[in-house]
Amino acid sequence: MKIFSNEIVFRGHPDKVCDQISDALLDAYLNEDKSSRCGIEVMGGKGKIFVTGEVTSSAKVNVSSIVKKVLNDVGYDENYEIINNLGVQSIDIALGTNDKVHGAGDNGMMFGYACRDTKEYLPTSMVILQKLSIFYDELRKKDKRFLPDGKAQITGYYENNKLVKISNAKIYYSKDKKHCYVQTKVTAKKKGTCYVYCKTKDGSNKQLRYKIIIK
Repeated sequence: MKIFSNEIVFRGHPDKVCDQISDALLDAYLNEDKSSRCGIEVMGGKGKIFVTGEVTSSAKVNVSSIVKKVLNDVGYDENYEIINNLGVQSIDIALGTNDKVHGAGDNGMMFGYACRDTKEYLPTSMVILQKLSIFYDELRKKDKRFLPDGKAQITGYYENNKLVKISNAKIYYSKDKKHCYVQTKVTAKKKGTCYVYCKTKDGSNKQLRYKIIIK
């Protein structure tokens, strides 16, 4: 039996926020011009959101408006300086990717595979973590004490490369200064229902429970 740990960051994590801004901008360009060519990079921190890259499109996109919409949806305020540094795609790159030459543009090496562990064709641990991330995002919308940023990790026992038992789970998340949710634990069951518990130290004795099913 082997032990592996897997981790996921929540959608309020800075890296994820930047990815969501890039995706939203790409969608906005493609919605107006299906032939848009976009290479968009986003980074942020210390009160600034920096949007850069190259775009060739006839679409008229309000970059600041898209950025603010994503920030609001994720759970952050709009009090960021948004720097739009997008430029037109370089002539050399455009020539290498036009319809005449059928160029591939940027190339990347990827690897991965589908598996039969779950109906999503993903490893069980990844499905659990994704569901936990969605659970937390819904929680922070209802309870303002929970802030957007966070991540989760589970450690489990594997037999024949399949998760059969969870030994430990940790949830790290941002919170307001008054409330402190720091205690997390998981019941360890083999092929059954597990529960992740979060207990508060703010005196309210509130307990959060999230169910995990291992099939």
